[in-house]
Amino acid sequence: MNQPASALHSAFCRVVAKANAAAMPHQSKGRHVRFPGASLAAADLGVTRGHLHRVLTGERSSPPLMSRWKAWLKKHPSFSRIQKP
Repeated sequence: MNQPASALHSAFCRVVAKANAAAMPHQSKGRHVRFPGASLAAADLGVTRGHLHRVLTGERSSPPLMSRWKAWLKKHPSFSRIQKP
């Protein structure tokens, strides 16, 4: 395992996010989920969930991240069907 610490951390985050998505694919604890799959997508896109959420809600502007998000949704159609704008 000669990978840099950041690469190992990113890989770990992706594994944890996928496990969480599999365990709880929908709402948890009665909370409204506005962007299902955002945590998994954030790990895949290399950004934090908070940053992705702020971009998706319009609080921040990031055209490159929005295009990567749309491409990610095309690869994961099960999340795009239940996305709540």
